[in-house]
Amino acid sequence: MKKLISRICLNCNKRFEVNPKNTRQKFCSRYCVNNGSFSAMWKGGIHIETKGYIRIKQRNHPYIDKQGYVLEHRLAMEQSLGRYLLPYEIVHHKNHIKTDNRIENLEIFNASEHRRKHNLENNPFKGKKHTLETKKRMRETAIRNGNGKWNIGRPRSEETKQRISEGQKRRWASL
Repeated sequence: MKKLISRICLNCNKRFEVNPKNTRQKFCSRYCVNNGSFSAMWKGGIHIETKGYIRIKQRNHPYIDKQGYVLEHRLAMEQSLGRYLLPYEIVHHKNHIKTDNRIENLEIFNASEHRRKHNLENNPFKGKKHTLETKKRMRETAIRNGNGKWNIGRPRSEETKQRISEGQKRRWASL
């Protein structure tokens, strides 16, 4: 029976036994060889997602994903606030550059506030009220068109109105 030598794994610090002829073995398993900073694929614990966000490897964070990563902008905001962010808190990039994680570029929202912010940014007319002048002009246009509806477009000619009503009659007759 060969005498085994005791070694300590460089990755997980577990004690394991090796054959004395195998002097190069430094890890207890293939998992430890291919995992973490000793892997050939290791890039310093930083990974850029396909969506463009930067993820950082964290071992003792309460909200890590399955691979042990946390989004960098969340870490920056947590460091600024001095507490962990809750799962429903969303960090928004003001300039929409996902890799710009300066604290001046970040703001925190809940889901509904964040959705509202993006809706207002993408559509300048959403969420805005009409002024009294605009309402008055809309009312006058509707009365001028003679249909009583809020038709904001230019008034239709009698010929166009006749053509539309005939088309609607044909459509209803075919049903």
